[in-house]
Amino acid sequence: MLKEWRIFFFFSFLFHISNSKKLLLMKPIQLFVLTLLLFTSGVYSQFNKGSLLLGADLSFSTQSYSSGTTENDTHGFNFSPIIAVATKQNTFWGVSLNAAYSKSDASFPSNEQTFHSYGGSVFCRKYKAITARLLAFVQCGIAAGFGKFESNNGPDLHADSKSFTAGLNIAPGLSVSVSKKVFLEAGFNNIAAINYGHTKTTNYNFGTTTNNKISGFGFSSSLGVFNNSLYFGFRFFIPKNS
Repeated sequence: MLKEWRIFFFFSFLFHISNSKKLLLMKPIQLFVLTLLLFTSGVYSQFNKGSLLLGADLSFSTQSYSSGTTENDTHGFNFSPIIAVATKQNTFWGVSLNAAYSKSDASFPSNEQTFHSYGGSVFCRKYKAITARLLAFVQCGIAAGFGKFESNNGPDLHADSKSFTAGLNIAPGLSVSVSKKVFLEAGFNNIAAINYGHTKTTNYNFGTTTNNKISGFGFSSSLGVFNNSLYFGFRFFIPKNS
């Protein structure tokens, strides 16, 4: 059991290290090598067809910045419950919901920004056992969501934005057994994603109102910014005996 926990926490530490330029260049290589090693290892654990997967992901952040007369405080969280069923051995199909919130306050010049979002996804997850207690996985999904952004610089200067996004994404990770039915998980959101987005923004500037609309497709990746995409969560498995 100790071996599996060492690997799990090494995985978490390896990609949560500092953001220096040299390390940023190393991280994609590290991810590739680690994934290659994981998915060429022997098979031990199995999830039989009909098994259920339940769980939730929770991530949060807080940051304070001060320079001269300017102070900025930022905090936020993201919560995502999931449910999935094994359609064949070690392969799950499921759905997830998502809710997120963030807020940023600056003292000078005075500014407050808030962001709310909610959405959901349909996904497929494939597990590969490394040892009897440690598994690697890759998850691919189709997601959609709505968001609202507000920026206030005073009663006469503020902006409101409403957005819709949809896309395809891929996320790898590790899962380590805490007990027979409980696994602790660490992974990376949106290692690669193809997205469509539509945003409508209304600006209020001392009695003058302007509206803007933006739509488009794009590709994004969290390679090099793993400290922002790393998440931890628990998974609960309800096995079906073969």
